[in-house]
Amino acid sequence: AQATLATLPDRAHEQGRGIVATNKTIRSLASFFLCLSLLLSRAASPLWVGAAAANYGLRFGTAAGNLSTYVTFGESFALHLATLTIETWFNRIGTGKTVNIGYGDAIPLVTKGQYKSTSGVANMNYFLGLGFDGSGNTVLLADFQEGATGTSPGKYHIVKGTTPIATGQWYHAAATYDGSTWRLYLNGALETELYVGQPVRDNSSEHAGLATALDANGSPMGYFDGTLDEVRIWNYARTQADIAQTVYSAINSPQPGLVARWSLDEGVGTTVGGSAGTNVTGTIMGTAYSWTGGASLVNHLPDQPIPVAPTDGSVGLVSPITLRAQVGDTDLDKLDVQFWGRAAGSSTAFGLIGTTSGVASGGTASMDWQGLEPGGSYEWYAVARDAAGFGPESAHSTFSTLSINRPPVAKDDSYTMVEGSSLNQTAPGVLANDEDNDGDALTAAIVTSPAHGTLSLNTDGSFVYTPSDGFYGTDSFTYQASDGQASSDVATVTVAVQPLPRLTSLSLRYSTDLTTWSDVSGDLSGFDLLLDAGQEFYYLDVVSLTANKQLGLGLHPFMLDTASLPSGYYDYWAARGVSAVAEPGTWQAAMWRIVQGESPMFFLRVDAGPEYGLVDGLQYALGAEATLRLSGDYPPGTYSFVGVIADDGGNQNQATARITLERLNHAPIAESQSVTTEEDVSHTVTLLAVDADGDELSYSIVATPGHGTLGPVSGDQVTYTPDKDYNGNDSFSFKASDGRASSETATVNISVLSINDAPVLAPVGDQDSAEGDSVLLILLASDVDGDSLTYSASGLPNGLSINAATGEISGTIAATASGASPFSVTVAVTDGSLDAMRTFAWQVRDTTLPQVTGPGPQSNR
Repeated sequence: AQATLATLPDRAHEQGRGIVATNKTIRSLASFFLCLSLLLSRAASPLWVGAAAANYGLRFGTAAGNLSTYVTFGESFALHLATLTIETWFNRIGTGKTVNIGYGDAIPLVTKGQYKSTSGVANMNYFLGLGFDGSGNTVLLADFQEGATGTSPGKYHIVKGTTPIATGQWYHAAATYDGSTWRLYLNGALETELYVGQPVRDNSSEHAGLATALDANGSPMGYFDGTLDEVRIWNYARTQADIAQTVYSAINSPQPGLVARWSLDEGVGTTVGGSAGTNVTGTIMGTAYSWTGGASLVNHLPDQPIPVAPTDGSVGLVSPITLRAQVGDTDLDKLDVQFWGRAAGSSTAFGLIGTTSGVASGGTASMDWQGLEPGGSYEWYAVARDAAGFGPESAHSTFSTLSINRPPVAKDDSYTMVEGSSLNQTAPGVLANDEDNDGDALTAAIVTSPAHGTLSLNTDGSFVYTPSDGFYGTDSFTYQASDGQASSDVATVTVAVQPLPRLTSLSLRYSTDLTTWSDVSGDLSGFDLLLDAGQEFYYLDVVSLTANKQLGLGLHPFMLDTASLPSGYYDYWAARGVSAVAEPGTWQAAMWRIVQGESPMFFLRVDAGPEYGLVDGLQYALGAEATLRLSGDYPPGTYSFVGVIADDGGNQNQATARITLERLNHAPIAESQSVTTEEDVSHTVTLLAVDADGDELSYSIVATPGHGTLGPVSGDQVTYTPDKDYNGNDSFSFKASDGRASSETATVNISVLSINDAPVLAPVGDQDSAEGDSVLLILLASDVDGDSLTYSASGLPNGLSINAATGEISGTIAATASGASPFSVTVAVTDGSLDAMRTFAWQVRDTTLPQVTGPGPQSNR
């Protein structure tokens, strides 16, 4: 263990070795024993620290506009670090000049290397400096480039602090890397940390420096404008406790892991020497520097906190109580503020209420004091701590609390009502199941209104809810209960609005031609009521027209309004039940005729819902299915079915279903067919369809042919034209419509028969040759049918012939052929049935040299 004695009383810490601390003045015997007890409690020799004879710092950038001053330590092997701690005191005076660090720029403080975009030994080992946050504030920063064994060698790994750095103020900066995590400390307090998990470029060839970043050639980039003091480099990551132990002390003796310590206390010259057992020496480069006063290594403990709230003697406060205290620190350190409290006048020790961390000097710390008893008196105080220790505690303040009120508890409610009515709840209404542990009287207040109705909620909890017209289903509103001091959580009131009984519209279709009914007694044709198999039916008394057997599923009586029926037609009452003469369990159809003008009864189903009972007591079971079908002759017209039903609560509803009967339409049936046409020949197709009702039909094309085109449909005909020279199979599809219904799709299959096409002979240009020339002229021809072709030629110059199979004209032109030039040549090609011909001229030139005849012998006379 190491003990820092810089703050022991009476400066009893100047021996520099051993474990005995002598009080120079012996002013305080208590101080002597305090020193002795501290020293003897350590298991190992203490770390002796102290100030140098003179406290200097090195000021960089003293000349206006001249920032090119720095310290270089060259390429020192001692400064190759895989794990590290870099410490320095700094006082920023001016802006300085930035250097690129891989992502953004920074001002260098303590460095080994410059950032390089490529991987290699020229990468930086480490960089401690000043960067910028997203708001442009200057903050502490550290960086290194990843080593060769990392995942991404050469990659930069930057960590930034959070506290804005002011000018003209001393700060202590420290950066540590333990092989996995960056950590930044400002004035001994942790600023930030960043997990990296990659190795450092610890074999960097770059030079180490102060106030700049140097490359492998010692060339600087970026400059710090300000003063540095007490720079230390360690080859391991120190803990926060390690850093705090020596942050305000000078180290004068060798320490394990300390590889470089530059006190910057030389005061003169251009040499920066190592100390505390280190021997890495640097040289000041440039002229814009001065030896000036260094950092004060005396830490000032935090100021006494000032209680802000609650003020001393406050009464009637409601728990929880928020305690507030203003704090300050001469060194502007961030502070941890502890709040302590107990019952006022108690003999028990103060208990820790809680700690607020990272409070800036001049700021206000706050803490909620929970769990206070109502009507009690309490006292509290605050104490602030920086990285080195606690300052004095604040003055004590007392206050008393109001009796603690417990908010009421509102509980959800649910109600059921019937569509078309209002829900009227008398007091206490929604408050009936709510609670208040203090026994306070409660009032209700609306929070959200219902979505499907109107609400009038009174403070005594009574309310009237009316659903919107036609609404049924679930609606809700919310409210809070209040005891006059506090409100409950929001409670929900759910209203289930049950639908009134509803009648299902009938789907009726007239199935035969319109004819007038004849008055045939006992005719069983006409109405036929069809019910699901397995359903239980009823027995109906034909005299009283009442049911004397309970109805089963799907049955309800309706009254048919026949006032609109044409005169001369009869009304029938239809039923299905047990015949009086049939065996039990045998279901028969029975028809009774009623005198015109009376009201026949039908049996229809209602919408699914709760079990309903008819007004005459008949029952309806949930899920019933019943279909009413009219068969036989029946006049067209509009009919009204009116029914009244009720639920078991006596709620009644009446509905009217109006139905127009019309003749049943049958969809036409389109017929597929196959037709034949020849290649390049159009064909008119008559589309086939039948309609049982004899309706006039129209036709529409569904899918067009793939190898031809269709003209417009005219009546039941459409013209198909195959693509040029196409032969094979093709098809198209269509539908027929009677104006109300369409048929299924039908297909017209087309067979396009092949016809012989004449071959095509390519044009042949006029030819020009000389007697004795060897000739090869190839005729080009094609046949879309792929037929075998035969070639012929007439009028060729002497010596030439044609190959009938290949169309090649070849040979050597005869020596006398020019005498008949030019030749009119005709060539032809045939597929055996059709042929093609071309005619061209062939010029043959005479190549015989003319004979020259000279004059006879001359006389010399």
